[in-house]
Amino acid sequence: MTTKTSKSESATIVYLRGLAAFGVVLYHVREDLWVGWNALRGSSSASAFDKAVAWISIPTPFLGSGVILFFLLSGFCISLPYVGNNARKLNLEEYAIRRFFRIYPPYLIAIIVTLIIEFVLLKTYALPVAPYTSYLANVFMVQNYTTGALTSNGALWTLPVELELYIAFPVVFYLLKNWGNKALIIITGIVSLIALGLFISGQFWLGSDFAMYWVVWCAGVLLAKDYANGTLRKPSNWLLVTGVIAIGIAVVLQVRGIPSPYLELLFGFFYLMLLWFGISTEHRWNKYIPGGIVKAMNVLGTCSFSLYLIHKPVFRLIGIVWVNYFGGKPVNFLIPFGFSILMVFIAWGFYLLIEAPTHALAKKLSRTKKQPAVIVPVNE
Repeated sequence: MTTKTSKSESATIVYLRGLAAFGVVLYHVREDLWVGWNALRGSSSASAFDKAVAWISIPTPFLGSGVILFFLLSGFCISLPYVGNNARKLNLEEYAIRRFFRIYPPYLIAIIVTLIIEFVLLKTYALPVAPYTSYLANVFMVQNYTTGALTSNGALWTLPVELELYIAFPVVFYLLKNWGNKALIIITGIVSLIALGLFISGQFWLGSDFAMYWVVWCAGVLLAKDYANGTLRKPSNWLLVTGVIAIGIAVVLQVRGIPSPYLELLFGFFYLMLLWFGISTEHRWNKYIPGGIVKAMNVLGTCSFSLYLIHKPVFRLIGIVWVNYFGGKPVNFLIPFGFSILMVFIAWGFYLLIEAPTHALAKKLSRTKKQPAVIVPVNE
């Protein structure tokens, strides 16, 4: 059984989007719903079973890098209809309407959900609510340059970055169309390296700026171009090996305490190889994926944006209720893992109620003129 996806979206995209979202969820759930590896291993009261189960958590500290995978997938998916030989014309009005309704209405509802949860915690446990200035900054998507992300929903910092990448796409499109692949790689690479250099020198606000991630996003654009034209081939073995080395170095450096912004290009290169290999060989391996896994991954991939938007405030609410009832955070890692699965069902409801209707509205409002269909060939 193969995944039922649109012509503009492969099974690899669906799977990776879902895995990235669930990885970020597992990364964050530990904050509110687990005592942590060090506390558990040093505890004399924890059972042998609790300590054995804790080994499942070993990859979770590195799953926050799934945000970089999101940026890569975003570049691929946003550009795919516009960059192939049979691509549709880039109508800026249609593009802006679709992009706005793609992210802002669900994002705004997520802010409201966060406010409601913080209000409940204020009334029930006298916990402080983030100042109104922080909420206003988040509503206008300027939090990365002003107050910072909401206390109960720090994950929202990536949405202004995504918006900036959307705004930059017409520039990317112009460079790609008029100057070619090499010019795009050189220009975006230079911008990202300059941003990284400024960040290292102390300009920390650049750590939440689109420039740090532009080269990763544009790598997705270049993959989309070859994919749409049917010219994409499997990456060479040495590139795949280099990708494995890159993530190995990133993991080692993170364990040694190097901050994540210094490692994101290493993670990004690995994810680029993973995406490239997946979409170029999908016709060979996807038919062997069991039907149950296909259905689960389709659900996870479909509601991945909703899952990302609301998981942190929900986990904070559950975590505080748990601590107040049981006197401490869960010791067994299966408990936060179970809440992570529950979060997928909650996110699916959010998708059906909020995200899906806004997608339909975006399509309706953006139909200013009939666009040619995008034909995505299958590599053989």
